Amino acid sequence: MINNNQIQEALINGSDTVSQINSEDDHSNQQGTSSNIHKRKSDASFLQKISFDEALKQVGAENWYQIRAFLYFSMQWFFAAWILLGSQFILFPAEFDSDFCGDLSNEDCQEKVCKQEDPLQYMTNKDTSMIGTFNLVCDNTKISIIQSVPYLGSLIGFFLFSWIADNKGRRIALGISWLLASLGALLLALSWDYYSATIGFFIAGFGVNPAITVQLSLLSEHSIGKIREYTTIGVQVFYGIGECVMVGIAYAVPNWRHLTLYFLAIPMLLINFGIFLVYESPKFVYERNTFDAFEILNKIAVVNKKESLKVNTLMSVIKEKSENSFSVIHLFKYSSLRLKTIFSCLIFFSIQAVYYGVTFAMSKIGLDLYKNTIIISSAETLAYLTTDHFIPKIKRKWTTLIGLIICCVLSLCYQFLKTPSDCDMCTMVIIQIVFAAIIRFSICFVWTVVYMYMTELFPTVVKSLALGIISASGTIGSTAAPYIGNVSTAIGVSPMISLGVLGLVGVASTIPLKETLGQPLQNQIEELQSEEDKIILIK
Repeated sequence: MINNNQIQEALINGSDTVSQINSEDDHSNQQGTSSNIHKRKSDASFLQKISFDEALKQVGAENWYQIRAFLYFSMQWFFAAWILLGSQFILFPAEFDSDFCGDLSNEDCQEKVCKQEDPLQYMTNKDTSMIGTFNLVCDNTKISIIQSVPYLGSLIGFFLFSWIADNKGRRIALGISWLLASLGALLLALSWDYYSATIGFFIAGFGVNPAITVQLSLLSEHSIGKIREYTTIGVQVFYGIGECVMVGIAYAVPNWRHLTLYFLAIPMLLINFGIFLVYESPKFVYERNTFDAFEILNKIAVVNKKESLKVNTLMSVIKEKSENSFSVIHLFKYSSLRLKTIFSCLIFFSIQAVYYGVTFAMSKIGLDLYKNTIIISSAETLAYLTTDHFIPKIKRKWTTLIGLIICCVLSLCYQFLKTPSDCDMCTMVIIQIVFAAIIRFSICFVWTVVYMYMTELFPTVVKSLALGIISASGTIGSTAAPYIGNVSTAIGVSPMISLGVLGLVGVASTIPLKETLGQPLQNQIEELQSEEDKIILIK
């Protein structure tokens, strides 16, 4: 008979011991009596060979554990929107004394104000906007820098935390990155000068974008089927809701310090305790050590009130501790990953350049900043809600292509959407904001599908690394967005036209990729893949 000590010995010594155990067990069966055989059968010692996904289903792949993890992640996405999109309200555009400016536009008035000895005295919202607090009214370069540093921080954070996620664990990467993001938000709220505020914004971006990206790996690996798709899209719905709520709170609480301290930094710090609600990805652990994966699966079983898994006997496919370590280099080393990585990076660059380009163009098109933002954020939330319904059915590749083409065509139309100088609420202004809302809807629909597309395109062992470098490439697009807008305005071209040109890069990069809808998730890199791993369990 096989005892627990033999099982542990097999785990340590590998396949030779396993074969010996199975041989001894067979000999014991031959020598045993019929009553012993009957007893073994009555004890349910029927060996069943099942895959990891089957084991996950047994402990619950769409139950309370998955729901509580989704709720925790959703809160993080909610506040991530404030970090990544909130700079326009923290650095609310300067407003000037109407008596001094007369009939001049805000841009022309700013030029006139900056010729004065004390420009700040003509700024009417200097006490509520960071531009006034740190006297940035005549320094557009510094404003562009502080707007872009969260994305620069994200770019660096993606490389670090994607490596941690794929080599040390998803959970530890998520915990550290969110802690840093919340500390960065606190430093921003308490900043004493321009440079401390810039550092706070950088640290917040360094942590927050990698955190929500790591979550995508966790969501795809601890659930199966439609709930995996619904939760992956669902967290992005909360991102859109966060953007909408941010507009309302920023309107009610225009003081940037109060906004960042009480409604951003403190809630983000409290959310750190949610890390205790999630376990390490069992699929990630399974690729390294099967026995450790059993333990995590059984923890999930307890939360979901399902029967735990029991190891009955072992076979040589049981994994020992794996010391395999992957880095970004492996994404380019293997031919099965190389082109996927390059084209995926270009797609994300294109998507984020368009997405954030629309955000930074809000003060230059359509209505005022508050109205524009609430319209755009509503279109974004609607896109996430719509995608959540259709994601189990729609093809990833064709949806991406069609959505990007729509963005390109409408963006290029801004060449013909010129606003008359005396236009306040004229037809052309309405058309501009309607087109911007459609572009935002389309790009968010595409972005959501592409997030799912990328989690399905890359194998588990390098998934976080792939999402990290792809998101980092996208961050280059978002970092460049404020500068693209400024350069476009300087040469007399609508910023939206530049975004249409960048969208074409995404269209061209999507064409070579394969469709993934309905395909099983790949665990291992193709060049390293062996026969599909199985584990021996008893129900």
